[in-house]
Amino acid sequence: MLKINLIKSKTGKNGSTQRSIPKKLIVLSASILIVLSGGVLFWVNFQSGKSKPVAKSPISKDYQSSTHSPHKAIEDIVKEVNTEKSASPGLLDIAYNDMAFNERVTYEVLHTKKVLEMLSRTFPEGIGLRKLEISKFQTVYAVGLGDTKEIIGQTFNSLRKERIELLPKPYSFITSDGNGYRFIVTLKTNFGLDFADRFQAIDHIVSREFLSDQLKKVEKIALRDDINLKSEPKQMDMELVGGYRRYIYKFKAECTYKDFVRFVMDLNSEQIPCAFKEIAINALVGSTIGVEAQLLITVKNN
Repeated sequence: MLKINLIKSKTGKNGSTQRSIPKKLIVLSASILIVLSGGVLFWVNFQSGKSKPVAKSPISKDYQSSTHSPHKAIEDIVKEVNTEKSASPGLLDIAYNDMAFNERVTYEVLHTKKVLEMLSRTFPEGIGLRKLEISKFQTVYAVGLGDTKEIIGQTFNSLRKERIELLPKPYSFITSDGNGYRFIVTLKTNFGLDFADRFQAIDHIVSREFLSDQLKKVEKIALRDDINLKSEPKQMDMELVGGYRRYIYKFKAECTYKDFVRFVMDLNSEQIPCAFKEIAINALVGSTIGVEAQLLITVKNN
């Protein structure tokens, strides 16, 4: 459990009152620490499901679910209808494809952060991931191992309580591998527009002339957070949308999962308006993961 010492207002010798730390800063700091602590737990799970090694080749997407097991309750759990999600204050329940351009920009920048927060809430000890993919702000795909069907089934149930759609077989399933259980989970995210988040990215979009400065900020934060970039981000594409330009950069890196979570959270806390259009994470050796990502940066055209 994390404890944060709050500095209260104190009266000086001359009777003046010293300023206390702003409440918003305290809340933000607490939120980041909580997510990072969840990231540490999930990072451990990414490396191993207890005694299960995870730095192996990923399972093929067409891996079929088991048919020999007489107990179908856990395997069939993915067929159940998602429970209804209650609305949160400041949250507009709208699908990504229905958003206006400025709404999409804000949603895209927050998307990876929200996915990582969701994973830290829903993946318990005993689950190990081999592969994690986040694609086009709408799909999350994971391949992993679990000691028992029950613990994987509980994970599926926890995911079902989030603002996502858990896809049925053959996109999500559990199967025995002889020593434990393998699973594939495919999610369609629908986080909605979070107007309560202090970082509304559309308000922080810079002009095109400052694009290189934005990239340098991203690289600086990556270096600080121990993200080992294998090369400088390379431009892949550019799209004109009204008065904006949207640049896509590709990069590869190696790091720990904990450090990658910290990197994403720091980009958000420092209000860098960049988004991850594609992320592919694979377990390598020990605590190291390989990351391939497409970074999306939107700038004004003038």
